Amino acid sequence: MEMATRRTRKPMVVGILSMVAGLFSLLGGIFVVILIFAVRSEQLFSGFFTDLFPTELHGFVQVVWAMSAFWCVVAVVMELLGGICAFKRQKWVLTLIGSCIAVLVMFPLGIPAVILTVLSQNEFK
Repeated sequence: MEMATRRTRKPMVVGILSMVAGLFSLLGGIFVVILIFAVRSEQLFSGFFTDLFPTELHGFVQVVWAMSAFWCVVAVVMELLGGICAFKRQKWVLTLIGSCIAVLVMFPLGIPAVILTVLSQNEFK
């Protein structure tokens, strides 16, 4: 006979924290994409980024920022998946991964998300 686990609001709070961190990752990714175009554009940011980097490095800078944008997308997906799994109380490992990535993106939100995820492990299927 299994003991019934007590359902708390911890997974719901984890889901909210992970999704808010995912929103900030999305905003950061959008900003990085704008920066990619700003390196070669005189109109964006009044040509600040075209003057900031030498012309020879524009391609390299765009590649580095494109890799940053890719990792922002990965962070968004993992944080949102972790938040959704936390709301459903399923796949604790995926929720923990999303919470750990939230630590990297938004430190103040990520720490409580990881702590609450670990404390509510027995509530997940």
